[in-house]
Amino acid sequence: MAEVQAPTGQPTEEAIQNNNAEPTTAPQEPPKQKRPPRKRGPNYAQIHSKPLPLTVYPLPAFHPSNPISLLRLCYVYISQILSPPSSHPARLYIGHFDPDSRSIHVTDPAHVRALWEMGFFGKASLSRSEPTWLEREKTKLRDVASGGRTAAEIVTKQRREDRRLFKLERARVERERIDQQRAVELGGVANDGANHDEESRLLIQPDAQPSGDTPGRTTVGALESLEKNQHVTESPATPELPNGVGQVVPNTDLPTVEAEEVLDIPEPIIENQEHLQLTLEEAFFLSFALGVLEIKLPTNQPQSTSPLDLLHLFANHSTFPPSQPQKPRAKTPIPSLAINNHHLHARAVSHAIAAAPLVKDPTESSLRVPLTAKALTPQPQTLPSAHPQLPPAPDSTFLLNYVVYHHFRSLGWVVRPGLKFGADYMLYNRGPVFSHAEFAVIIMPAYTDAYWSTAAGIRERRVKGEKDWWWLHCVNRVQGQVKKTMVLVYVDVPAPLSLDGQRFQEEDVTALLRRYKVREFVVRRWAMNRSRD
Repeated sequence: MAEVQAPTGQPTEEAIQNNNAEPTTAPQEPPKQKRPPRKRGPNYAQIHSKPLPLTVYPLPAFHPSNPISLLRLCYVYISQILSPPSSHPARLYIGHFDPDSRSIHVTDPAHVRALWEMGFFGKASLSRSEPTWLEREKTKLRDVASGGRTAAEIVTKQRREDRRLFKLERARVERERIDQQRAVELGGVANDGANHDEESRLLIQPDAQPSGDTPGRTTVGALESLEKNQHVTESPATPELPNGVGQVVPNTDLPTVEAEEVLDIPEPIIENQEHLQLTLEEAFFLSFALGVLEIKLPTNQPQSTSPLDLLHLFANHSTFPPSQPQKPRAKTPIPSLAINNHHLHARAVSHAIAAAPLVKDPTESSLRVPLTAKALTPQPQTLPSAHPQLPPAPDSTFLLNYVVYHHFRSLGWVVRPGLKFGADYMLYNRGPVFSHAEFAVIIMPAYTDAYWSTAAGIRERRVKGEKDWWWLHCVNRVQGQVKKTMVLVYVDVPAPLSLDGQRFQEEDVTALLRRYKVREFVVRRWAMNRSRD
């Protein structure tokens, strides 16, 4: 019986079965390395759940369909009326005023953590914002003991050093290539660019391997690629690869640490040298508005921390150099002279004698000058001195900054200094750990009151001129580059208080702040090409 053959180009059933069968001599793929579980980060929503360092006791929800909720609501309401709970901490936070840095230092670690976690107040002295210096130092010491590199400072330093060496090696190869090209152009040496082309390829592509038996120097990129493979081989979780399949010789110079040895490393003991720095506006808001901060003054200053005293102290230190209140000088002996029984100063008397007309025919009577001198009596020198009970100037830097700070804090924004962005404040929706700042605030004093249009008001203005269009364009350009929306905050400066001999009391600080009005204007860039239909 004749065997039927399949048409040309179509495989037979036996061939299909043979192809589907697994080959016995095929190389087995190495098992994939299991990645270690990623360490979960902190839960910022739970850590920063309180927007201010205060405790709020809300009433329970009421459901009309559930009568038990009504009983619970009545019980909580009556219990809070009979014994109202305190929203302030059991112990006030302590801050120390530093006149040199014009800030408030909070040194207690518990107070530092509380002020940062509840409202993002202050800035750590040895960190960018959040106080993490102690944890970073402990991680660094643990890495030194275990031979690892997980601390942020160590990783950053090593990465910068590798980058520096990489740039030096790349510059060397480029310099040698240029020198050889010049020699070829002069006709003295033959072009041998194969070696340099291979080195340039390795420098541009650090993970590339040398092709063939091309001689040349080992570049930094190849060393980095080999070092990465060596770290992978040293990991305890890396399986052993078969011979000839991506096997790398381990580096014996690096120390190998077992897991048991890492667990036995004791916790390093380090003294916390970091403190929290509060600005003058933040300290006054925590002390005056919230009442949760107690400020300690230096020993050489009066230890009165009333709101009025803090207002004077912070207003004097809001500028550099600090404006010290003028004090009357001690009494000094000044000569008291008289001409015809009219008391004059010695300088006025000498001026009157010098300005007298000359006598053409001098006689004995004309040469007599009717001067009667008296004994020297100590007379005080009158100087304009600031009244201790008067408030600061209405347009002082501290008052304007605090009014704007208090305004946005009351609206629920997280207010942070915006010096590095060319603004007065930066506004965060929830905080720096959640998102970037959305708005940049620039304070503009507005002298809208009729007093500032008078001659005395114009003379007493702190801000003499007005901003021009070019300044606004430059600032808006900077905010556009960093993707911030610029907000011009106009503060209507009130006229100075005329107390008419009355004393400025502490409770008048609130009335003083109520005299200010804040107006907000959002400035956006208008691009014509993007706004066309």
